[in-house]
Amino acid sequence: MLTALGTGCGEKQEPPAPEPLSQSEFTAAADEICVAAREQTLAAVEDTPSTPEQNAALTADLIAISEQELSELVALRTPASLEQGFDRYLAARQEAIEVQGEALRAARAEDALGFAEAQAEVAGGQVERTRLAEEAGLEECSRPSAADTLPPTTATSTAPVPEDMAPEESPQAGQGSGGVSP
Repeated sequence: MLTALGTGCGEKQEPPAPEPLSQSEFTAAADEICVAAREQTLAAVEDTPSTPEQNAALTADLIAISEQELSELVALRTPASLEQGFDRYLAARQEAIEVQGEALRAARAEDALGFAEAQAEVAGGQVERTRLAEEAGLEECSRPSAADTLPPTTATSTAPVPEDMAPEESPQAGQGSGGVSP
């Protein structure tokens, strides 16, 4: 590392890299980030979107929440023992955000089928993201929220499903107009 080499002639010495968090510190910090993001998500989905524009706006909000959460998680100093599992979890979260981007493009194009397919793909990866979170030592990340937190959807609605909520946990499964699920 260059910090051990010469520091003469006005060169500034780089501070040493911060030590990784302990496993318990890491879990507490990551879970705090995830709980805050979940609370933001729940606030965002309080009102049922009724127009394609509202669906697109809500999807964009959910993506922004997920991207901020991911950014904060990436910034954590991961313990070496959890690093590989955490990297896999982060990759799965990034993939879900990218698919949410597909849902956003579909919502903006008023493509209800494309929107529903993207949402189904995100929801279909929920169990795996939860497993990866647990593998990484996380207790609150990628946990589905209470069943009554998502707005109902109808056959003509493209109400987004937040990426950390499982389809079997959402009120959309089996409800809405004609029991249509996203």
